[in-house]
Amino acid sequence: GKTEQSVVVVTPIIPEKPQTTARRLGRRDDRTGASPAACQRQRNETTIDEMAAAKLKWGKRAFDLVIEAGADGETLKQVVESLTGVPTDRQKLLCTKLWKGALKDDTVLPEFPPSKGKAKPFVVTLIGSAEKLIEKSLDERPLFEEDLTQEEVWRLRRGQDADAEMADAVDIVALQREVGMDRDDGKADAYQYNRLVTGLPQRQINNTLVGRKNGPDPTLKGEEAMTLGMELRRAYIASIAVLPNGTVVSGSDDGHIHLWSRCQMLKDVRHAGSAVDLVAAFPPPVNTGTDGGGRHAAFVSSGAGSVCLWTEVGDPLARVDVHPGTTPASLATGRMAGGTSYMAACSRVTRQTDPGMFRLVPQNEAERQRRREAMDREEAIANQLARESRLVRVWFHSNAGPPVQEVVPPESGNASSAATCLIDVDGMLVCADESGCLRLFEWTQDEHRARHRHRRGGF
Repeated sequence: GKTEQSVVVVTPIIPEKPQTTARRLGRRDDRTGASPAACQRQRNETTIDEMAAAKLKWGKRAFDLVIEAGADGETLKQVVESLTGVPTDRQKLLCTKLWKGALKDDTVLPEFPPSKGKAKPFVVTLIGSAEKLIEKSLDERPLFEEDLTQEEVWRLRRGQDADAEMADAVDIVALQREVGMDRDDGKADAYQYNRLVTGLPQRQINNTLVGRKNGPDPTLKGEEAMTLGMELRRAYIASIAVLPNGTVVSGSDDGHIHLWSRCQMLKDVRHAGSAVDLVAAFPPPVNTGTDGGGRHAAFVSSGAGSVCLWTEVGDPLARVDVHPGTTPASLATGRMAGGTSYMAACSRVTRQTDPGMFRLVPQNEAERQRRREAMDREEAIANQLARESRLVRVWFHSNAGPPVQEVVPPESGNASSAATCLIDVDGMLVCADESGCLRLFEWTQDEHRARHRHRRGGF
C-alpha cells in the first residue's frame, strides 16, 4: 500500500503590539475597540486595585487583605479584627512601605503609587493575641524570686520551719548576714567573703551561736570568727567601737575610719587629724522620730588635737579642736534625760620641750634679758598644758546647733593630778586621775544651757 504523508503547516505567532502604540498613533484598540483614553483609565484602575491588595501575616497564618487608600487606621484595625478575632486595642500593625512603626488609629493611609505591570501585594504584620486575659488576684498570681526579698525567699523555702529557725537565730551584725538564705552558704571551712573579709562560714557561725544561746557563755568567745580589713592598708588599728545598730567602727593610726557591717566594709572616711587614737559610740537616741531624720550623733573620733562627730552611716556632723599642744587621752559619751548627747575628753600633753633650748650661755645683758623672757614663756606654756591635762572638757550636742563646750575645772590648787580615764555610767560621768581619785559628774539642763554639778571621791 501507499504510505500516507501528512503536511503540517506552522504559522508563526506574531506578538501583539503594546497598547501604548495604539495610544501613540491615535488608533482604537483592535481587540476591544476602546479609545486610547479609556484604555489608560482602565490600566490605572487595574494598577490601583493591585496595589490595594495586601497579605496579612499573623504568626504562621496569612490572610488576604484589601487596603483602601484614604481610610484611617481604626477602620483597618476593624477589618483585621473581623479576619483574625484580635481586638483592636491589642493589635500592632506593621508595614514599612506604607507607614512608620505601629499603625495608629488616627493615621490616614496614603495614596498608592501606580506601578507598571503586576505588583506584589503589600505585607502587613500583625502582633497581638486573640485570647482574653483573665485577671487574677494577687494571691493567685505566680511569685517570682526576683520580686521577693531574701527573707521572703528564705521563708518560702523553709516552709513551716522558718518561724522556728527565726526564733532560734542569733544576729551579730558585723559577722552575720541578714537572716535568710545567705546564711546557708554551703561552705565547710573558713573562706574569703570578699577582698577584705575572711572568716568562718555563715552556717557554722549561726549554729555555734544557737548551740551556746542557752549556755553560760552565749558568745563566740575563743573562736576566731572573722578577720576584717586584712589587706586594706598598712596601718594599725588604734581603737574599736560598736554602734547601737551593730555596726563596728575601727580607727587607724593613718587617720582612716572604717565602718563594718554584714561581712563587708560599708564606708571609709577620714578623720580631721593625721591619726585616730580613740573612737567611742553614743548610746541609742531616746526618740528617733524627732531626732532630725537620722542625723543624730552615733560615734565620735579623736586624734591629732581634734574631735569629730559622725552619724551612723559615716557622715560628719561637727568638729572641735582641743588646746594646742594636747590631744584627747580618753573619751566618754552619753545622753542626758532630755535626749541631748554629750561627749567628754581629758587631754594629755603632746608638746615636747627642747632640752637644749637654753644650753648657750648669754654673753651680755640683752641676751640675758631675752633668755629670761623665753624661759618665762616656756614656763607659762608648761603651766597651761599641765592645767589642761587636769581638767575635763565636755561638749553637749543636739540637732539644734553646733556643740556647746563646758569646761570642768580641776580641783583647787596645783596638787590635783592629771585626768587619765573617763567613763559614762547611766548618764553620770566618772573621771579618774593619776593619784587614784575619782570625780563624779551629774548633769542637769535648764532652758538656756547645760549645767553640771560634781562631787569627788577617792579610793
